[in-house]
Amino acid sequence: MIEIKALREYLIQREFPKLPVGLKYHNVEHTLDVASACEDIASRESLSEMEASQLMAAALLHDIGFTLSFDDHENEGAEIAAAILPKFGADEEDIRVVRGMIQATRIPQSPKTILEEYLCDADLDYLGRSDFEPIAEGLFQEMLFRQQVSSRVEWDNIQVKFLTSHQYFSDFSRTNREEKKNENLQSVIKRLGNSLD
Repeated sequence: MIEIKALREYLIQREFPKLPVGLKYHNVEHTLDVASACEDIASRESLSEMEASQLMAAALLHDIGFTLSFDDHENEGAEIAAAILPKFGADEEDIRVVRGMIQATRIPQSPKTILEEYLCDADLDYLGRSDFEPIAEGLFQEMLFRQQVSSRVEWDNIQVKFLTSHQYFSDFSRTNREEKKNENLQSVIKRLGNSLD
């Protein structure tokens, strides 16, 4: 079984400091937030200890590929995971499962297993929470820094499109996040309407 506590400490001390400057969203705080959401989901589902350790490892590693690449971070992250995980007790099956979860978080998300669904939902858990606005602001600032957007109106239009098309996969997230996600969507739509007045 994967030694999650040791993996977390290793990543915080050795890998996360390699993340590039300007990541106001894809940073350590986001990774730990996703890990926390995974813990929440896992505590409510009947996961085995092995499945829970695989899910937590994937949560901690899902954006580690940003240390090497912006545009292909899922593939890079899967490779980094394969290299790191054996040091923390992972076997070949653990690595295969974790790599699949990391790849599934690529937008648009494409989970094929229940664990992949849990990680995808945890990765975008904030869409359906009351802290949506400050977290979304971090992503906006990151995209401005990378010159992927040029204005708040452009960003809000992207958010409306994304929130409208996004779906949660797990029963937990659909039950506990969907309603607030729709409220957050309406808030962005309202702001967009006000900006056009």
